[in-house]
Amino acid sequence: MKKQIITIHLFFFWTNNRAKNKIDENEKAIAILEINPISKAHSLVIPKEHASGKMPKEAKKLAEQVSKKIKKEFNPKEVKILSSTLFGHEILNILPVYKDETQDSKRQQAKPAELEELQKALQEKPKKEIIKKPKPKKLKEKIKLPQRIP
Repeated sequence: MKKQIITIHLFFFWTNNRAKNKIDENEKAIAILEINPISKAHSLVIPKEHASGKMPKEAKKLAEQVSKKIKKEFNPKEVKILSSTLFGHEILNILPVYKDETQDSKRQQAKPAELEELQKALQEKPKKEIIKKPKPKKLKEKIKLPQRIP
């Protein structure tokens, strides 16, 4: 059990420092792309605290947010949120279904370029601030200046 917790902490250290495959995060969970996906944009939501049996609400909320992003960006038939166990740690699989994929379908290793492309599509894009320049005011009256004497 202690070895599993250490493995999970090492995983989070590696994920947070490299920010590789990370899609989104909140205070209780992190969402990453699956490196051996079943379908395009297959993702995992992993609680930051060891959760055996009960998944934190924040993790489920994060899974729903990522699910909505996947629906918007890739338009699958449906997106399933499935619970599974990894190293004795409960995680959520976000599985986009395009044809008839299930959690037991064949997995294929994703290429780093594919993962990077998916990550860019699913990460929140920073909102551009539009700065409006004030229009110069037009003077209604003509200003008379004194005549210059050479």
